[in-house]
Amino acid sequence: MKSYLVYFMLAMFIVSGGEFKRGSSEVFANSEKNVPNAVWHADLTHDGKDEEIVTNLIALNSAEDTGEGANVSVYAVNNGVKTLIWSENADIPHAGWNGLYLYTADDGKRYLLRWIPYMSAGNGAYLYDIFSLDKTGKEQMLDNGEYKFTVDKIYKGDNLKNLVRFVNKVNSYLNQSVLIADTDGGKLEYGTQENPVVKTYMPVWLFEMGNQ
Repeated sequence: MKSYLVYFMLAMFIVSGGEFKRGSSEVFANSEKNVPNAVWHADLTHDGKDEEIVTNLIALNSAEDTGEGANVSVYAVNNGVKTLIWSENADIPHAGWNGLYLYTADDGKRYLLRWIPYMSAGNGAYLYDIFSLDKTGKEQMLDNGEYKFTVDKIYKGDNLKNLVRFVNKVNSYLNQSVLIADTDGGKLEYGTQENPVVKTYMPVWLFEMGNQ
């Protein structure tokens, strides 16, 4: 079992360029209230014009605990007029955990990256989507993937190797992305265009399991 953990850590180390890049971020539990919306600009429709990406940090600004973490909205901007074309939440309750990132491909094009390492009752369903938007806001998929597993069988057969392979692929995308908003673990983390955050995913539960 320990050898598998060494393998996993070595693979993670290699894919991150020899360094675990955790980045820095604002965390909901330790943040002040009345935080202004984070605003980004990126060409997500690939028409040569930047869209405006607005992160409404609901959990930091609401007077009531609504369970909402953040809302990320994309607006098309034409002659100074903003039109909402896409919107999605990242919420605090377990079922609403979500991670949204701004990904830059090797050719310089920008995409949204949705990353959800969901786990519940000993089962995992990790999924990612990388997509642009058409002018109506419909998602245009560049790449996506999902890996499902059962925790108590992770050390059987090739399950762990497959998990390593999947997480390494996700981290290769995360290393070319900046955080917009993420509520994995039930805490809101976010980045801004002025203070970008780069994150690397580490399956802490696996290390804790291996040390039992």
